[in-house]
Amino acid sequence: MKQKLRLALALISDPKFVILDEHTNGLDIEGMVSIREIIIKENKEKGTTFFISSYLAHELEVICNKIAIMKKGHLLKVASIEEVLKSGGLESYFMKVIGNDEGELL
Repeated sequence: MKQKLRLALALISDPKFVILDEHTNGLDIEGMVSIREIIIKENKEKGTTFFISSYLAHELEVICNKIAIMKKGHLLKVASIEEVLKSGGLESYFMKVIGNDEGELL
């Protein structure tokens, strides 16, 4: 409930951009679905952009339309979720991108 309240407070002023860090951390499945639905609804109805930092690959695959992969503070890759899913999913895509220690910096 606290996370839902915090998200509601963040959205009350109709921001154009919201940053979320581990937005579903510690939530049960019902809570995760509820938070996800709020984010998707805000994006579709109001055009709010969400920048979400998370290690939950499946959650990001479901909620995001673009993925940015970073390593040590450097942006390595930005891709559409379609590209990510075609390559076998986010975990596989992530490992391919960071597998090269050099990494291609954008």
